[in-house]
Amino acid sequence: MVDISREQRMQAIIVKARRMFLQDALEREAALRADMVLWNRQQLSNQQIGEHMYLYVHTLKGVAQTVGCDQVHQLSEAADSYSIRHQNDWTEEVIQELRQYLDQLHIELQRELGHAEAL
Repeated sequence: MVDISREQRMQAIIVKARRMFLQDALEREAALRADMVLWNRQQLSNQQIGEHMYLYVHTLKGVAQTVGCDQVHQLSEAADSYSIRHQNDWTEEVIQELRQYLDQLHIELQRELGHAEAL
């Protein structure tokens, strides 16, 4: 039987948690993008889609740093701060700006997932 150290076990747990986080983040993003289609069809209000976007980036911000996805954390923190500043004024312009953050987050999530799966 191979005896691995406590540090190696903890590292393996972090790697697994990172993969799970990234997969979950991409699933949540897909659901958010489906909501954005509804918003484009005017089946969701600016307030509703804005709140959905805020919740998504806020959730990412909270977990990304814990699992070592620093760039995801930084991007989601910037998007979270932006959405908080505009929380009472969900204009189309604000939503479009948040979409740009989401596009950047998507690229970084994919990059991180590729890296995590290579480990």
